[in-house]
Amino acid sequence: MEAGGTVLFDKAPERAMQHEEPNGLEKRGVPTRKPDQVFGLARTYSLDLYTKRELFEGMRHGPFADSELLYPFLICEAKAEDGEGFEAIEAQTAFPIRTCLKLQDNLRQTSGVPLKPFVWFLAYHGDEWRVAACILSEGKYVSSYSKSGSCRQLFNSVCFQSK
Repeated sequence: MEAGGTVLFDKAPERAMQHEEPNGLEKRGVPTRKPDQVFGLARTYSLDLYTKRELFEGMRHGPFADSELLYPFLICEAKAEDGEGFEAIEAQTAFPIRTCLKLQDNLRQTSGVPLKPFVWFLAYHGDEWRVAACILSEGKYVSSYSKSGSCRQLFNSVCFQSK
């Protein structure tokens, strides 16, 4: 990067998430979740000034302890083709997605800015992939798959298009 450039996005591979409201998850036997990749805003000088305002005192801005990643908006999780399927991937990422949406919703409530919490979820099972849009709707966390396919299909459509 050139001098004076600012990195706007950051990622956190396989880090344990700290949930906003544990709700006794540990007592219920829900293990700590570590998504394969989480992407969000990078801590910049301007964002740091904004989040340290008195209005946001004591508020969490990221799901990881001591992280430069703020307000995650993309979670990626993959499983081997011979491993567990999409249901296991969804179960593993449900609470991390909820945590990311909750962080955004807390920002909305505290700031009064009419933003709509939104997190992308990209799941891979072997060659197959699915993309989901995760939102907060009427106080409930909802995800809906918007696209799916296989890496082979994607490769074939890009590399073998007729001209």
